[in-house]
Amino acid sequence: MSVWIRVLKCFLPVLMLHQNILELKRSALVIIDMQESFRTKIADFAETAARIAVMVQAARLLNLPILVTEQEHTVVAKMQTSGAIPSSVEMALFELMRDAKHEQFRAIQGLIT
Repeated sequence: MSVWIRVLKCFLPVLMLHQNILELKRSALVIIDMQESFRTKIADFAETAARIAVMVQAARLLNLPILVTEQEHTVVAKMQTSGAIPSSVEMALFELMRDAKHEQFRAIQGLIT
């Protein structure tokens, strides 16, 4: 059994009790203002870009809408007031899939390991 499956099996009972857990039918991936011109301004730009690429690939596997926008303070403010919660890549994906029985689990697991 892989480490990710063991972690997921241990962690999911806690996730199910969380009131802000992501729901696939009510979620979208929103990428805000990620530009090549930031390469010299963001210390870990390559890692950030790679993690965004993982999320885009996973969103496609999950048929999740993908929205890309330039930085607008009103967009960020609206997301915060509507309950958007920052999350890690792994946490968001595991919440969206719910458990290892999801049809895309192995494909997404391969993206994040």
